[in-house]
Amino acid sequence: MKQRDPNKYPPGLNQKKVARIIRYYDARRNNDLKDDPDHALVREATSWVEVPDALLPAVKRFISTHRKSA
Repeated sequence: MKQRDPNKYPPGLNQKKVARIIRYYDARRNNDLKDDPDHALVREATSWVEVPDALLPAVKRFISTHRKSA
């Protein structure tokens, strides 16, 4: 019996499409991505983190303050 995928995907995406996208970007080097205008976030050093909803406003303020001082 096939297990049900617990993930929810945006309209137009499914598990296979997401896996294909991940493989595509994993295969590219950072140098390839830095010049790609559609992926501006890659131009800076970035990290993805999970933040509790209650802390999100403070994190947004911190990031805003950091960008202004940079």
